[in-house]
Amino acid sequence: MSCTVDEDLATAGSEPPENLVIAAGNMVLDQNDDIAVIHFDITDPTLLGHPDITRLIDPARPTAVLLANVLQCVPDAADPVGLIRRITRWQAPGSYLAVSHLVSDDKAVRVAVTDLMITATKGTWGRVREARDVDRFLAGSTLVEPGLIDVSSWHPAVDPGRRRTSGLSTYGGIAHVVSRRGFIDP
Repeated sequence: MSCTVDEDLATAGSEPPENLVIAAGNMVLDQNDDIAVIHFDITDPTLLGHPDITRLIDPARPTAVLLANVLQCVPDAADPVGLIRRITRWQAPGSYLAVSHLVSDDKAVRVAVTDLMITATKGTWGRVREARDVDRFLAGSTLVEPGLIDVSSWHPAVDPGRRRTSGLSTYGGIAHVVSRRGFIDP
């Protein structure tokens, strides 16, 4: 059995993780023009005008945008609600926006996990929020059933006894974009 190490990834110990993701993505890109890896701040209002996005996605056609456990990485000062509004105003009617977010009803758990992640990311993290914050993010939207719920409930076949009891859960849902106005501000 032999093992080959790609030279682009050979410096893994000295590179930040996001650079490794970009390097791995670029290897895939060399083989497929229908994929793009974009190293960009998701809160930057110019993101949706990025040349790779405009090359690959026609905003006149329905799209699906997945913000799976992304918004907890967005600080309040970066306006996660504004981010959602920009995306849904960019999307064509008939599009979907899927959102999931780490939440807790326990303030001590929210603070502890947020503090841990802010330290681990050197300050580039948002916070664990309450479910009601995520509700506010999607206020005015048309939600696909079952609405905003603990995402482990999306597959009722999962044994409820196997669900985590850490005080944290992932809460989310899917919003249907019905107009270019985005959602109605709460």
